[in-house]
Amino acid sequence: MKRFVLGALVAFYSLFAAASPTYATTQDFHFSNFQADYYLSRDVQKRSVLKTVEVLTAEFPSFDQNHGIERAIPKSYDGHPTHLKVNSVTDALGKNLPYTTYDSNDNLVVRIGEASTYVHGSQTYKLTYTQHDVTKYFKDTNDDEFYWDTNGLEWPQPFDSVTARVHVADGLKEFITTNRSCTYGIEGATNACTISEPSAGDFIATTPRGLNPHENMTIAIGFQPQTFAAYQPTLWERIIIVWMFIQTISFFLAGAIFIWLLIRFKLMNERGGKNGPIPPEYTPPENVSVTTAAQFIKGAQSVMAAQLIDLAVRHYVSIYEVKEKKWYRPTEYEIEVIKDPSDLLWEEKELLSDSFGTLPSVGQRLNLKDLSNNTAFLKRTMNNDTDLTKLIRGTYGLREKVEAQSASFKRIAILLLVLSVVLLSPVFVVCVITAFIMAYLLYPLTEKGLALKQYLLGFKYYIKLAEKDRLQILQSPSGVEKVGASVTNDSKKRLQLYERTLPYAMLFGQQEQWNQEIGRYYEEIGAQPDWYHGQSGVFQAAAFGSAISNFSSATSYVSSSSSSSGGSSGGSSGGGGGGGGGGGW
Repeated sequence: MKRFVLGALVAFYSLFAAASPTYATTQDFHFSNFQADYYLSRDVQKRSVLKTVEVLTAEFPSFDQNHGIERAIPKSYDGHPTHLKVNSVTDALGKNLPYTTYDSNDNLVVRIGEASTYVHGSQTYKLTYTQHDVTKYFKDTNDDEFYWDTNGLEWPQPFDSVTARVHVADGLKEFITTNRSCTYGIEGATNACTISEPSAGDFIATTPRGLNPHENMTIAIGFQPQTFAAYQPTLWERIIIVWMFIQTISFFLAGAIFIWLLIRFKLMNERGGKNGPIPPEYTPPENVSVTTAAQFIKGAQSVMAAQLIDLAVRHYVSIYEVKEKKWYRPTEYEIEVIKDPSDLLWEEKELLSDSFGTLPSVGQRLNLKDLSNNTAFLKRTMNNDTDLTKLIRGTYGLREKVEAQSASFKRIAILLLVLSVVLLSPVFVVCVITAFIMAYLLYPLTEKGLALKQYLLGFKYYIKLAEKDRLQILQSPSGVEKVGASVTNDSKKRLQLYERTLPYAMLFGQQEQWNQEIGRYYEEIGAQPDWYHGQSGVFQAAAFGSAISNFSSATSYVSSSSSSSGGSSGGSSGGGGGGGGGGGW
């Protein structure tokens, strides 16, 4: 019984295997023959002209797989176009076959057949096309050569037979030299094949065997030098070449202009930056909020956190750590209003109004977590950014419009626009738009604004100093004059000074250093900050520093939510013009 079952399975498998097709894709077929006839001549300008007649015989499977073939023909030779033109596509009897063409890389692909029709068995396709400028002078042979690939390297199918015949026009036969060659194989192969001249000006080349996928036959026939005129671009091609050259130059010129515009804008807007040495400053700027100061600090960090810390050390709000940081959640914070905020600067009041929804009164508390992904809060803060810019340019008098400077950018924009039109170069449009935007955005620093910027640079220098260097400066005559002699000897007063400095240290990225120093001073005097309330009842400097960092991270999270080879003497397969490839479809 087992033998019967096994025999039945084997029989079933054999029937199934016999019924299964041996071809799997549209590329699974072969060519029994490839034959090309090349008719080489020249025009009145001595430019070479080539008429090609290709006959391809494909062997398709008997089942429905292929609609026809595709022939990819290169459109250029030696870096210039050959002005390829397909004249006809027929079968072996001369009947026109349906075909379409499309471009693929540097090839013109001729697709023969119809999507509604399948082809079976042996099918013959005859393509006729013309090209120009198909010859080239080679120094190694001192010949003009017709150096040509036949079937091409880009076929996934094998060829049983490949033949090429070259027919030289009567007026050119006298210029033929003895240099000629035939090679075949993969790209770069130098396998020799047979090329003969049965009659004057008629050559026949054949391979000694069939060609495997991606193998090609290349032929080369030499002519006396200057038999053919070298390629000369047409007037339109010359125009295109000149235009492309202009575009290349324009691209680099536009890039240089763009960089120059950026530098010019920065210098004019910031009034050149530093003017001489900047003396150190020991205290925060007066009558300027942390938020406003941040607008004059390059790369200012943790602006919202710094402003809230500033309000806290000035005793307008208190900060409460309500939930400690865990591996599964961040630290949660609440702020409580402990002093009437109505006398604060506009941007300070707006920060509180944005957070609470309206200007809060004493005793109101807010969990910062409630601000995350709060669209109303985000909208309010974005609007206030615009209003603060207006204040800086208006009421605060830190920046001002200088019409003469804005007009200079407008004139540059108009000049670049004219240049773009004259040169037909669109790359300048980017510079034009940039210059117009800069004319609108240019609000240079006023004397007051420049003084604030320089003051902040001096304050940054002081903040970045080591503790011993900072104390030395405070104990200097100028330091004593500014902060008072008692500050350097009184830890409490020095702590007050450092607390007022902490928000700016955060802006300048010096938060960790200042957290440690302030924490050490609190331990020294045996007190805790009255504006920050942690979970632990015992004050520790390290814990305080970590808590401030966590608070900064929390507020940052909230605020960020808004935001050719040789010639016939040294030729190889695939080194000439023509060739290409194709496949089935």
